[in-house]
Amino acid sequence: GGGGSSLVTAEQPVAGGPVTIRYAKVGTILGGAQVFIHIGHSGWQGVILPNPPMIDGGDFWTYSYQPPAGATEINFAFRSASNQWDNNSGGDYRATVTGGTPEIPAAPTGLSATAVAHNRINLAWTAVPGATVYKILRGGTQIATSATASHADTTVLPSTTYGYAVIAGNSAGDSTPSVTVSATTPAQPVDPPSFALSGTARPGYLLTSPGMKIHAAVRGTKLYVASWFAAPANGNDHFIFITDQLLGSASAALAPAWNKAGLIAAATNKPYLAQESSNGWVGWFNAPAGSTANASSSGNVVEGVIDLVDAFGSLPPTIHIAVAAVQTTNSGTLAAQAPAAVTSDGNIEPAEFLTIPVPSIADSAGDHRFDRADRDRLFRVKGLRKTSGGVGIDVPTVPGVRYLVQHKARLSDADWTTTGEVTGTGHDAQELPATPPPAAAGEPQGFFRVQISP
Repeated sequence: GGGGSSLVTAEQPVAGGPVTIRYAKVGTILGGAQVFIHIGHSGWQGVILPNPPMIDGGDFWTYSYQPPAGATEINFAFRSASNQWDNNSGGDYRATVTGGTPEIPAAPTGLSATAVAHNRINLAWTAVPGATVYKILRGGTQIATSATASHADTTVLPSTTYGYAVIAGNSAGDSTPSVTVSATTPAQPVDPPSFALSGTARPGYLLTSPGMKIHAAVRGTKLYVASWFAAPANGNDHFIFITDQLLGSASAALAPAWNKAGLIAAATNKPYLAQESSNGWVGWFNAPAGSTANASSSGNVVEGVIDLVDAFGSLPPTIHIAVAAVQTTNSGTLAAQAPAAVTSDGNIEPAEFLTIPVPSIADSAGDHRFDRADRDRLFRVKGLRKTSGGVGIDVPTVPGVRYLVQHKARLSDADWTTTGEVTGTGHDAQELPATPPPAAAGEPQGFFRVQISP
C-alpha cells in the first residue's frame, strides 16, 4: 500500500504495472468537489502537468498511473480546482515500487566554486533527480562525498588554483562527471592579534549608547561582541543576537531554547550569545566549535568571540546585531534592548538591529581601536566639497559612532567650533555636512576637522 491513510490509498506498485490511487470524498481535506492529482516518481521526476483530474469512483476519486521503467517510488499530492492542496501536511504522499531498478542519474549541472578564504572553497550545484549521493572530484581524484548539492573543501592551500567536478550516483551507478570549474584561493593573511576575553568593557568598541551597550569589533574573520552583565538583582537574562540576513519582520521565536516570549527578525538557526542572570551561566547557541564566551560581574560585561566564516559559510559583507534583556522566568518578556525600540511591542523588529558593514569595525592592530578611528590607519578625510548648505566632508565611518565636524576661520584662532554632528553608518566614504558661518567677501571658508565624539 501507500499514502499513509485509509482515506488515501495506492495499490502496491510493481515495476512494469499500473497502480490505482484513491482519494476519499469524506474525511479528507478536499472532500467531494473535483480533485486533481499532482504526480511524479523517484523524487518528483516526470511530474505530469497540467495536473490531471481524478475520476469519480463513487466514494473515492481515483486515478490510474503507469510508473515508467526504472521508477523506484511514486510521489503524489492532491489539489482542488481553487488550488487548495492536500500534501500530507507537507510530507507528500508516496508509494514504493517493488521490483524496479533506478536509472543512473544525469550528470550534475550548475557547478560553481568560490574561494571564500585562503583555506576554504565552497562548491554548489543543481540537485539531480534520483541521485542519493554526490562524489566530489578535485583534479580528477575523489576527495569527498555529499548527500546534498553543496560541499565545503577545507583542505586547500593558500594562493593555489583547484579544479572541481561532481558525479551524481545511486544504487544503479554513477553519472558522468560534471563540467570542471576552477577557483583560486587568496594568499594567507597575516593573522591579527586574537581577542582575549578579559572581563572588562572596551570603550573603543562601543557602538550604542545610552541604554544597553553593544560593543563589537572584527580581527580577521573573528568577531568580538559584548554587552552588559546580567546581574541577578535585575531578574533579566541577556542575549546578543547576530545574523547575516534579516527576516522581513519579527516572525521567528526569540531564543526558543530559553522558552522566552516574543519574536525576532532573525532565523532561529542564527548564532546568539546568552547569559542567565540567576547563576551567571554564559554560552553560545547555533555557533561553530571554537566560539568562546565569558561573563564578569565586576567588569559588568558579557562577551564572546565567534568566527564569521565558520558561522555563515563565508565572510559576510554586513552583519546585524541586537542585544536584549529578557525576564528570566519562563515565557519572560523583553525588558530592554539595543538599539532602542522603534515599536515597543515585545519583539525585535528588523529596524531594531544595528546594521554593521564588517570592514567598518575592523581592528587590524589589535589595540582596541577601530582602524577607522585611528588617524594612522583609516581615520582620514577622503573628499571635501562645497555644498548648497556649506561643506561636505567624506570620511570612512563606524556605525553608531558620533562624529563632530569642527571649523576655524583661521588656524591662529584659539578654539574650534562644532558646526555639525552626525552618526556614522559604516559607509567607507560617508558625507559629513558642515555649516560654517558665512565668510567675508573674498575670504576663504576656513579650516575644518573631524573628531569622534567622546
